[in-house]
Amino acid sequence: MAEFKEAFKKVLAETFTEMTGKSTAEDPTTKDPTAEDLTEAIARQIDIKTSSQDATSIKGKVVDDSEIGDGKALVYSGVKDKIIYKRVGRGGGGGGVIGGGVIGGGDMTKAVYDTDADNVVESADNADTVDGFHATDLGTGLAGTWATGTATGSNPITKAHGLGGIPSLVLTGINAAQPYVVSWTADATNLKFYHNAAATLTIHYAARL
Repeated sequence: MAEFKEAFKKVLAETFTEMTGKSTAEDPTTKDPTAEDLTEAIARQIDIKTSSQDATSIKGKVVDDSEIGDGKALVYSGVKDKIIYKRVGRGGGGGGVIGGGVIGGGDMTKAVYDTDADNVVESADNADTVDGFHATDLGTGLAGTWATGTATGSNPITKAHGLGGIPSLVLTGINAAQPYVVSWTADATNLKFYHNAAATLTIHYAARL
């Protein structure tokens, strides 16, 4: 216990000197320290150490503060094998801070992966579309006057469409036990359907200018 007290007296004296920068007016080594002295001295020692000394390393990695500045955070650089200050809040190489956590160069950021700010990652935008067109766009494209009906007969089948012009789009379908090949041509008056059935075939169609 005596050795501990002597050691503590020395720490107490050093603490006073570090705080004031001068020798003790009342030599702390001349008095027997109490529990209160111990608590106060430890608090002062911790405060001095944390307020007056900068960290030179973290977990054994050197802290390089040569690029310290506003908007920068401490990140580990594998290239330099140091902890350095890096600009934050931007995607791409290097690191940054999101929500108080450090991000690495390979992490996804909105500025890079959602440039149109629609809350959908750019490469996933087409998941809601077909070649860039949404279902609502396709619905608009299908609007207009349609001629619909059935055409029955042997190859080829001619059917008047009544659109008053040459159709730009013709949809066809058949209801048969075996698959048949169907094609079509059109002019301003008629649709002409071609098929490979040996006999007659009924073709359902819809045509639009």
